[in-house]
Amino acid sequence: MFQISEVLKKVPFFRTLGKDGIDFVVERLKFRAFDENEVIVKVGDPGDKMYIIINGKVKVVVYPEDAKEEQVIAYLGSGDYFGEMSLLTGEPRSASVITTEPSEMFILHKADFDVIVERFPSITLSMGKIMSQRLRDTLQKAAQAVQKGATGAPAVKGSLQDKQLVEVLKFCENNSLNGEVIVRSGEEEGRLFYEKGVLQNVKLGDLSEDEALDRMLNWEEG
Repeated sequence: MFQISEVLKKVPFFRTLGKDGIDFVVERLKFRAFDENEVIVKVGDPGDKMYIIINGKVKVVVYPEDAKEEQVIAYLGSGDYFGEMSLLTGEPRSASVITTEPSEMFILHKADFDVIVERFPSITLSMGKIMSQRLRDTLQKAAQAVQKGATGAPAVKGSLQDKQLVEVLKFCENNSLNGEVIVRSGEEEGRLFYEKGVLQNVKLGDLSEDEALDRMLNWEEG
């Protein structure tokens, strides 16, 4: 048997709510069991749910235009979660998630998430800080490495209207990708360079790496 509150405490932006806050969230969770090889979400589906894995395992996949098969960008297991950023943005899914074994999950619908955020508005700030800090940690690691030149890998280009920038960066990291992510908003163009999933450099005009990353993360469209 599992304690629902213990599962929720594994989610960083719920962990700080305290007992009353955790109980408030628990009341709004839905439970569901999934079979092996069951598609939980598909690329393009509405981003209206967050999933917290109680037990089991899933794979996160994308389907590049020039690839004949799916590309697995991450595996998630007990205590992991996905779909959280879509609750804030409402953007369609940018990847599909499929179980690799029988799995059990909690589901939080956007309508319930909105109620929780109204009661505990600090959650959205916490989510933003967590994602931003994760990217900064990657930058710090990259700064300790020797800067390398271009590898000749093809650039990875996308649209903020189709994909969430944070998710794209997570995909690059989780899948140890090499290449370049180009992000444009209005007249501005930012570039993020990856080698084996490590963010090596961020460029946006004359801004420092931290300033450039902050600017791009705050772009609403591009």
